[in-house]
Amino acid sequence: MTDIIRTFPPERMPRTITTPEGVTYYRTEHTGQSIEGARQHGIEPGWTTYEYWIGPGDDSRRLYAINPARFWLE
Repeated sequence: MTDIIRTFPPERMPRTITTPEGVTYYRTEHTGQSIEGARQHGIEPGWTTYEYWIGPGDDSRRLYAINPARFWLE
């Protein structure tokens, strides 16, 4: 059995992600792991996540991504 790569390596994650609504979020240095609540988005617990903020230095709205096309908003 082979392992499945579930997330992008940090160097392949973009500096920004724009949502379908046209809102741009900016990548931070923060990474983490997805939790049980991410299952509702089809993301298994324990996957590496990358944190994006609504603006540089402004974490009032956050986006968490496992790759450039799969993300959810906090």
